[in-house]
Amino acid sequence: MVLLLVFITRRDIVSHQMHSLYMTMSSRAYDDDDDDKNSVTSGEHSDAQDDDLMVHLKREEYDELLNRENVLKASLSALENDKNNTENEHRTLEGKIEQLQKEKDEIQRSLEEREKETTSKFEEGLAEGKKGYMKSVLEADVSLLRSILKKYKKSMDDEWEAMVSKQEKRGILVVAGEPKYMLNAFISLWPVRHYWNSSLPISVFFWGKSENVSSRTRDFFETHIGDVSFVDLSTNVQWPAHQRDLFLRNQESGRLGWVLKLAAAYFAPYQEILYLDADSSPLADPDTMFSMEEYKKTGALFWPDTPCSRPGLFGQLIDMNLIEEKDAPYVFEHETESGQWLLNRRIHREPLEYTMAMGSHSDFTFSYAFGDKDLFRAGFALAGDAKKYHLIPTKLGFAWSAAAAVNQEEEGDNNNNQEEEGERTMRGYIQFSSHGEPLFHHRAGWKTKYEFDEHEERDLDSISSPLSCEWLRNYWPMEYPGVMSQDRLNPIQKNTCAYSIASFGKAINKCGSEFTGKPHERVPIFNIKGSHIERVHKAMQTAWKKALDAQQKSNNAAFSIQIPDTS
Repeated sequence: MVLLLVFITRRDIVSHQMHSLYMTMSSRAYDDDDDDKNSVTSGEHSDAQDDDLMVHLKREEYDELLNRENVLKASLSALENDKNNTENEHRTLEGKIEQLQKEKDEIQRSLEEREKETTSKFEEGLAEGKKGYMKSVLEADVSLLRSILKKYKKSMDDEWEAMVSKQEKRGILVVAGEPKYMLNAFISLWPVRHYWNSSLPISVFFWGKSENVSSRTRDFFETHIGDVSFVDLSTNVQWPAHQRDLFLRNQESGRLGWVLKLAAAYFAPYQEILYLDADSSPLADPDTMFSMEEYKKTGALFWPDTPCSRPGLFGQLIDMNLIEEKDAPYVFEHETESGQWLLNRRIHREPLEYTMAMGSHSDFTFSYAFGDKDLFRAGFALAGDAKKYHLIPTKLGFAWSAAAAVNQEEEGDNNNNQEEEGERTMRGYIQFSSHGEPLFHHRAGWKTKYEFDEHEERDLDSISSPLSCEWLRNYWPMEYPGVMSQDRLNPIQKNTCAYSIASFGKAINKCGSEFTGKPHERVPIFNIKGSHIERVHKAMQTAWKKALDAQQKSNNAAFSIQIPDTS
């Protein structure tokens, strides 16, 4: 920039000098013409020598001025060249600066990537170190618990038997608390009383420090369900001295709901329990479930989940030498779907002790078992009773509705998720007996639970046959939550193949036997119209409407919690 200013200044000076030179030459020439005219006119005091001298002098002066002009022009030309050179140099410098900036940015990106990579590796190292520490603590705690249970087995067995023998023989166990879970528990329990006419007592466990079920809600359950007790696990239980407190590290972690299920099983007021998630409804008489052959043989009956991968927790327990490799063929079948199960507490104290220990280390165990799903199975394996844990071999099926799916925009998806013609909405899982009879409808999944602010009917018109692992791996998750294309389903028509939902296993063998579970095959689905499943579902719809009506009339008090006073 400085060079450019100097050049402009010098150019202006030269131009000014040239202008002055031309003005001087012109002025002198004009004066010479006048003098010549005067000389000729007067004819006095002039001679040829004087004229020649004057002409000679003027020519010399003219040549001098001409030379000065040429010098100035050369200087101007040189300055023009300097300007071009300066501009070229400027452009070259700009290019170099731009290239340096690119190199600088590249180095900066490289440094940032290195920093992220280093930070990530450091965090991974910390996580692995933390997991290693938690694993060593779990191993030490389980080993200590094992030595205690072995050393004091006789006295602990006698104490447990004395307590359990005084309890009611059988009952239903539910864990709930928040209004939305109490709503679903009410809907699930309504058919137990008003369709199956079961008189089994019911206990609802909750965590009163954060979700204390209101007296209004308790009265509503007692009025419409009957024989329902409510147990606050935060105050109404005496924690065993040989167990870590399950709740100390789980109250703020989001894992409390899963942990409550473990504690509810341990402190249940019944010798034998049918556990139900708040959103799981029996599709068979609950009383008869305790008479199932698998349950009578083992006293522990559980159902499989959708994933077909091996639960990672057992590999960790084997690595810690807490269980033996010989248990692997049994415990590595399927993951457990823990929304419903049957357990004889009277004969399975030790598995419950180990299950509680697994739950007290939920920051480690839940990451390998996806919550509580396989902790009961781990408890049986740790107690050396893996074969007494019976997992129903029949794979689960799905409940389906032809009703339109809810628009997914409210879930943050801009795509219109309205169900198209020929598509079906999934309404949860169907769990079967080992012979294929439907036993439970678990409303797990997208838009399957009942909500106070959604008044749409939860229609249910068909159920699918049990699905193979191979089929599930290809089509689960579905195209978008809860919806399946009709071209992957094969509705079985009764006019072409008569069947009974009550004998669903036979219906599958008769009408859907060609389905082997290969990915390209269409899954047989069976209409439930006129079946007991349709009647149970209608009873649930009645309960839902009754609950909504009570909630509206009570200004949201029928299903509510009392905020604990912490002052």
